[in-house]
Amino acid sequence: MTTGLHLFTKSQWSFYQDDLLFTAEVPTTGLLDFMFRPIASHWAPGTLGLIWVVTTLDPMSYAWATATTTVLAAGTVLVWGLLLREIFGERLHLLAGVVLLAVTPGLLMDSLWWSRGLGVYTTLLIMGLCLWFLAKMLVRGPSVLDAVGLAVSYAFGLFMWEKSLVVTIPLLFLCLLLGPSDLRGAVRRCVRLLWPVTVLTIVYIPLFLYAVRDAPEVHPDEPVQRSVGAAFSFLAHGIVDLALPTMVGGPFTEPTGVSGYFPDASGSLALGLFSATVLLVILALRFRRRGWLAIAMVVTHALIAWGLVFFTNRFEFVGDLAIRSPHYSADLVPVMVLAALFLVTRTVLDEEVPVRTPVRPETLSWLRRGLTGYLALVCVVVPVTTGRVWDDLKPESPKPYFDTLFAEARDLGTVDVYDSRVPKEIVNPALLDAGSKISAVLRPLDLPLRYNQPAEQYAMVDESGHFRTAAVVGGHTNAGPGPDGECGYAVNAGEVTRIPLTGDLFALEWAMEITYFTGSDARIAVRTDDDRVELDLPTNEAGDVGRRQLVIASEVTSLEIEGLSGENTVCVAAVRIGLIEPTDEVPDQLKDDED
Repeated sequence: MTTGLHLFTKSQWSFYQDDLLFTAEVPTTGLLDFMFRPIASHWAPGTLGLIWVVTTLDPMSYAWATATTTVLAAGTVLVWGLLLREIFGERLHLLAGVVLLAVTPGLLMDSLWWSRGLGVYTTLLIMGLCLWFLAKMLVRGPSVLDAVGLAVSYAFGLFMWEKSLVVTIPLLFLCLLLGPSDLRGAVRRCVRLLWPVTVLTIVYIPLFLYAVRDAPEVHPDEPVQRSVGAAFSFLAHGIVDLALPTMVGGPFTEPTGVSGYFPDASGSLALGLFSATVLLVILALRFRRRGWLAIAMVVTHALIAWGLVFFTNRFEFVGDLAIRSPHYSADLVPVMVLAALFLVTRTVLDEEVPVRTPVRPETLSWLRRGLTGYLALVCVVVPVTTGRVWDDLKPESPKPYFDTLFAEARDLGTVDVYDSRVPKEIVNPALLDAGSKISAVLRPLDLPLRYNQPAEQYAMVDESGHFRTAAVVGGHTNAGPGPDGECGYAVNAGEVTRIPLTGDLFALEWAMEITYFTGSDARIAVRTDDDRVELDLPTNEAGDVGRRQLVIASEVTSLEIEGLSGENTVCVAAVRIGLIEPTDEVPDQLKDDED
């Protein structure tokens, strides 16, 4: 089911947000430099290395993104199934936990975003592997093979990215949950089994801090303020809007987008789930032996995982909205699943029902029926909610845009292109400026396109990914007549001609279109307030005019044209400086394809 879901959804998806920032830098960055650099205070050598290799071998092919994420997701489900069976034996209701790790709405949102999906599923897979190897040693006895498997899995997780550090939390608590009943014996068992993990952690943390020491961190001009009240609000939203709904197949609200969040849960749902959770906690503390440890495991993991978000600049930018993004709770879901199953299920080490006080057989029978009902509920709700979320997110798919863009870019040949940006819904230019330009997106394809160089007419990409001819619109103009009669504004070699405009333009990237005629090839320099662009003007046919488009990146309150070379006078008939927009006209190089 997991494999089918990911193949189905990702076959209708493509690169998104950070994906394009990473792929754009692959052609200009060596493997080791690309892998070991920090990214927004993260350190993910393995994840970045995988992106570099895939992009180098098969540039801008989302098939590899689909394959890598699908393999990790399927591996996660398989490993967690093995882990739960190792701890609790073969029990039907354990499938509910597997389903929650397979196809929930939050995990679907993360998986669509390749670079984010790699990180999330790597953490879940590594957590499952580490817990599985540890569980085997706790249940069957110490084993060199399992100890090596635990250490290697944890080391590989840290190599992929630093979030695998959180795996230490459930590892410690699993030792306590399945270890000797006396605290001293349990601690001794933890030390004996987890010392390799402890050593790796002690070695890794200084390496991580050193690697990210110079990572730039952006802060908003007006950050959301932290306070005790803000912290409680943050936790409350995380619990009632995301964590608890996930345990019954939610969240049930419509997400704001793939990179967005789930809005507030309805009051009735929040109250019902919170009340049920409080009741389960009370019963667990009253009846289940070591139930408090399972609850403490979830609380500890949530406080650390969510606390890391609360004390970063992410909270400063969006406040409580950050905790309603499923990305920041993805690693909490399996911990909640493990704790919930421990509270209601006998482990393979329990020789009798692990309760503090005797429970009537009828009560246990009702418990088993309730667990079967919970499994049925999850199996029905999860596909429905996940399908609904996919229906909500599918219209945002960047696949149609990129399929068109990549196909037409390959067919264009050597063409001058205005370096516009991809739609902001695909890459947010305010956060990922370097990855939002067309030149950056197409860089891995190594195409013979020229960007923002003076040209007769640019081609540019419209909102649907099609290349169209470009036109300069709006802004300010000088369409003559000029001081030099029919010549308009005369520009001679070695002279500077000032051309007045109908108004001033503030500092921005503007496009300029010059209409001219001349009897010989010439070279001129266009000067504005803070920019200077040199360009060649070829001889135009008799009775006709020539045209040149160029890009100006400055404030424009003055315009001068300097003649650099040319036998004949260049007559500037008209100038327009304004925005550049795609027309409805197809470039000549693509007209055969259109026909």
